[in-house]
Amino acid sequence: MALTEKTIVDKYEIVGPWKHIQVRESLVIERDGVPVSKTFHRYVLVPSDDITEQPEEIRNVANLLWTQQIKDSWNEHRVSIGQ
Repeated sequence: MALTEKTIVDKYEIVGPWKHIQVRESLVIERDGVPVSKTFHRYVLVPSDDITEQPEEIRNVANLLWTQQIKDSWNEHRVSIGQ
């Protein structure tokens, strides 16, 4: 019986005026190719985040949505709240 595990991005959502990307990863453990366990991990990406280590699909979505206008607006918001 061989156990394997893999992590996949199985869901993402775009939310808010600054196009935050909510990402859900699924960790699947399989025994001989049959899933026996699944757990989830979630995180949020914002326009000021470094996305170089993200999966290609998430990088593509971020690059499409995070226009210079969105990035500038996000940075102005951050300054206005003291971040």
